[in-house]
Amino acid sequence: MIRGFRWVIDRRPIFSQSGAGLAIFVTWFAFYMLTGSRERPWGDAQVMWDVAVSMADRGAVDIAFEWPPMSHKGEGGRVYSQYALLPSVVQLPGAYLWLLCKNSSASLATFMWPFCCHLAPAACGAWVASRFYSLSRRLGVGQRAAIVSTVALCLSTGLWVYSRYAYSEALQAACALGFVDALWRFCRDPRPRQALWFGVWAGLLVHAKLVFALSVGAAAVLATYVVWRNRRRGLLRCWLAALAGALPLAVIWGLYNHIRWGAWDMTGYESTVAMTAGESVLWGLWGLFGSPGKSVFLYNLPLVLAIFGWRRLATQERLFAASVAVTTVPVVLLYSSHLNWGGGYCWGPRYLLFAVPLWMFGFSTLCEPVGEGRFGSRLRALCIVAALVCGGAVQVLGNAFYWDHYIRIANEAKVQWLGSPDRSGARIPARGRGHCDSCFEDMHALLWLPPFSPVEGHRWLLHHRLAGDDWRRAEQAAPWHRFTTKSVSIKRTYRRARWDWWVFLWLDDLPKYRALGIFLSCILALGVVAGATGWYVRTRPGDSG
Repeated sequence: MIRGFRWVIDRRPIFSQSGAGLAIFVTWFAFYMLTGSRERPWGDAQVMWDVAVSMADRGAVDIAFEWPPMSHKGEGGRVYSQYALLPSVVQLPGAYLWLLCKNSSASLATFMWPFCCHLAPAACGAWVASRFYSLSRRLGVGQRAAIVSTVALCLSTGLWVYSRYAYSEALQAACALGFVDALWRFCRDPRPRQALWFGVWAGLLVHAKLVFALSVGAAAVLATYVVWRNRRRGLLRCWLAALAGALPLAVIWGLYNHIRWGAWDMTGYESTVAMTAGESVLWGLWGLFGSPGKSVFLYNLPLVLAIFGWRRLATQERLFAASVAVTTVPVVLLYSSHLNWGGGYCWGPRYLLFAVPLWMFGFSTLCEPVGEGRFGSRLRALCIVAALVCGGAVQVLGNAFYWDHYIRIANEAKVQWLGSPDRSGARIPARGRGHCDSCFEDMHALLWLPPFSPVEGHRWLLHHRLAGDDWRRAEQAAPWHRFTTKSVSIKRTYRRARWDWWVFLWLDDLPKYRALGIFLSCILALGVVAGATGWYVRTRPGDSG
C-alpha cells in the first residue's frame, strides 16, 4: 500500500518527487495554523463559509446570510452566494469538524470556529509553498536559493496574512500556480496527457473565481500557437484531451448556476460588475502598483527585487515567462478597470495575491548566485536579507490585528478631521449604515492619503497597544498629526482593537478550553519542527532535493 502511494506521488506529483515537498507542506500548514487568526469569517468570507456549512449540514447550497451583492436571492426566493463553488468545497473538512463540535457544545463550537474555518486557507498556502519550491528547482534554481525564496514567499509576502483568514485568496494563488505549472508542462511537452491536466487545472482555476476565465482564454491561445508551431500535428487530439479534463468541472459550474439562478449561464456576478466597473485602467494600475495604501510592492516587498530577476528568467525560460504573463496580465488589467480595484476593506491589494507567488519566481532567480565580484555578491545578499526582514515585518503588522480594527479607527478619524462625505450619489449604496462598502467616498483616505496608510497605521497601533496606552495618548502620536493639530476621538474604535492570534481565544475569551488550546498548540508546534526537520533532511548537501 505504501509503495502504491509513493507511486502515485511520483507519477503525478502533488507535492514534489523528492519528498521535500511534503515536508514543506507540513511545515507551513502547521505554521499558518499555529499563527492563525482568532476571527471567525466575516463579510465575503462568511458567505463562502456558510455555503460550506449548508452543504455539510443539509446537502444544500442556499444560506441565510444576505450580503449584497455577494449573496442575494435567487431561485425560490432563497439566498445564494455569487461566488464559485470551489472556495466553499475546500472548506468542507473544517465545516464538518465545526458541526461536530457544535453538536457537542455551543461554547466548544465558538472556540473551534476560527480553527476550523482556517484549515482550508492554511492548507492552500502550504501547498503554494511546496509547489513554489518544486517549480523553482525545475526552473534550474539552486537548492539554497529555492529555500530562501520559499521562506520569503511564506513569511515576507501577503501569503502569510491570507493563509490565516477564511477568504479565497490563498486558494486562488494555489490554483493559479497549478495552472501555470500545467500550462508550462503542456507547452514543453504537447501530448494529450499534459493537455488533460491543463484542462483540469483550467477548470479548477475558473471554479476558484470566474474572473480567471480570462487567463484560461489567453493560455489557450498561447498553447495553440506553441503546439502548432512546434509539431503541426496532434493539435486536435491535445485539445480534445484538454476539453475532457475541463468538461466535468464545466458541467458542475453550469449545474451550480442553474440551482442558484435558474439558468446555466447566470453567474450571480452581473449586479456586481454593473456596480463596480468604470475606472480608468491607468489609474487602477497606478493604484495597484504605486498607491500608499494598496501598492502590491508595499505589502510584498520581495517583489521589488523580483523585478530584477525576471529579465534573466525570461531569457532562460521563455515559455514559463509567457505562461505567467498570460495568466496574470489579463486579470490585472480587468481588476484595474474596477472602481474597487484595491479589493475593499482588507490588507493590501488582495485581488493581486493570486499573482504574488508567480511573480516571486523572479526573486528565486535573483537569489541564484552568478559570476560577479565580491561587492556585487554582498550587495545582493544584503538586499535579499533586507527584503526578507522588512517584508516579514510588514506581515507581522498585518497579522497583529484583524484589518477592520484599524480601518474603523482611520475612518472615524478621517470623518472628524476631513468631514463626512456626501454619499447620496455613491455607486455602491450605503444602505443606511453610515458608510458604503468599498466606495470612493469612504475608501479614498485608506487608498491615497499617506497619514492613513494601513501599514503605518498598524505600526502605530501595535506600538501603543504593546505600551498599554489609552486612546488619548495613542491619538496624540497618530500619523495624521503630521498634518493637523486637531485632536479627534477614537475611543469607540481604539478599545475594540484586539490581538489577532487564536491563542488568545483560550487565554482570554474561553479559558475553560485552555487545556485543549495548549494541546492543539503543542501538536502544531511539533508539526512545524517535524516538517522543518524533514525539509532539512531532504535538502541537505548531498541530497538530490
